[in-house]
Amino acid sequence: MGAAISSRLFVFAILSIATVLASALILFSEIPSTTFHPDECGWISSAYYYTDLAFAGDFDRAKWDKDELGIFGSLNMHVGEWLIGIPLKADPETRSQTFFALYHYGVPFQKNIDERRIPSQRILRRARSASVFFGVLCCFLVFAIGYSAFDAWIGLIAVALLLASALFRTSATQAMTDVFYNFFLLCGWLVLVLFSKAQDRKFTFVFPVICGVLAGLACSVKITGLLVAGGVFLLALMLNDDFRTLSRRWKEISLTMGLFSFIALLTVYALNPFFWPSWRDIHARGVLHEMRLMWKGGRAAGITHSHGRYPELKLLSQPLEFPRLFFRWAHQMQLQQPVSEWRHNHLLDIHMSLFSPR
Repeated sequence: MGAAISSRLFVFAILSIATVLASALILFSEIPSTTFHPDECGWISSAYYYTDLAFAGDFDRAKWDKDELGIFGSLNMHVGEWLIGIPLKADPETRSQTFFALYHYGVPFQKNIDERRIPSQRILRRARSASVFFGVLCCFLVFAIGYSAFDAWIGLIAVALLLASALFRTSATQAMTDVFYNFFLLCGWLVLVLFSKAQDRKFTFVFPVICGVLAGLACSVKITGLLVAGGVFLLALMLNDDFRTLSRRWKEISLTMGLFSFIALLTVYALNPFFWPSWRDIHARGVLHEMRLMWKGGRAAGITHSHGRYPELKLLSQPLEFPRLFFRWAHQMQLQQPVSEWRHNHLLDIHMSLFSPR
């Protein structure tokens, strides 16, 4: 058995190296030819801005809500922007060429160049290289999932299909955050596969903790990460043999799902300073005064929470910005997809408009 395990690990190592080298060769070679997307300006600008704040240890809430960044500001969380920004700050040349500008969709491309709204080729290549690096890791993860769940052939076929996808190759070679999102989700899928194959379940509590951290990281790139990872995690629990044989399986599933959710939310809040209460700006006397005003107003005509009337409570309620973010994104999606164009489910229509051209 030991020889068989060693042989399997050796095959996995050799094929993993081959997968990484082949995917790196394909993806890095496509950086210059990948079509420029106007959103790359926003992601690079926000990457510089939020990475600078994080490196400086500046967690002033007002600075994390940068109006000039538009949808690339507080409407998005920042792990993906940091993953673009760290390589930009690590390179002495791109560090000294800080870029901060959004693409103007209402004018021709050349005018955007003239107005310095397009990053330099050096900045663009460095930012895209960060995406390619994680694209290569995604290819490795797809192979590892296929190999662990089935065999080497399934893993290799899965990677070949992934690299054959124009959508994947484009998203992995643009300065965008989609590939980081996929990376953290794929890490979660690999953990699910490895746990299902594990013989020793003594450390079962570690499983939801790891998956919760990865779900929180995915959500901190794109907000849907928590919903997607949470749904798959719950499905994996319900299909797991250990849980199916327990007489009290629903209690076990609830406890495990609760731990997963707690760790995921803890990760989201820890990584996103915009959701932190501004403790230094909160005054207990002011909070009590506003609560009395709110109580009196609520008894008279229904409580209304006005940020103008209750600035202290607004600072204290900052953690509620995370659940509010789902509603903000729903509103943003409605602006991108006019109601007159809806034919099916609203969310389905929006995604069809994004992906059907590819």
